[in-house]
Amino acid sequence: LTSITLPESIAVIDREAFYGCSDLANINIPYGVTKIGRSAFSGCRSLSEVNLPRGLQYIEQGVFSSCSSLLNIIIPSTVTTIYNYAFDSVSPTVYFISPEPPGGTPDSVFGSVKIYVPSGSRQNYISTEAWSKYEASISEYDLSDL
Repeated sequence: LTSITLPESIAVIDREAFYGCSDLANINIPYGVTKIGRSAFSGCRSLSEVNLPRGLQYIEQGVFSSCSSLLNIIIPSTVTTIYNYAFDSVSPTVYFISPEPPGGTPDSVFGSVKIYVPSGSRQNYISTEAWSKYEASISEYDLSDL
């Protein structure tokens, strides 16, 4: 299994749904998905491209943990919660669309990543206790650049 397009009828990607699918390189997640369950893609070492849909709200613990080929990921503005270790042991460039940081437990969400937030919103992120630890990794970008 190297590529998958999920059906539009899917609302939740269950816990460990693709856990350890080491050959999975890209996945197209449909608009209706609101939650990606714990460790859903953990260990998908070849996963380099993921399109997170607008409407996604929850990224649970360890979702993209050990996805060592993941290069860039765009977090839609609809994401309200990101849990621990969501991007553990990976180093993608992460772009947030929302000027406000999502909740959850971001104190240990990321490994060594570059985080980009919309122009004028860096202070919103670094002024929250949970996101302040990423201050050195957070830069601003112009939304029109995406």
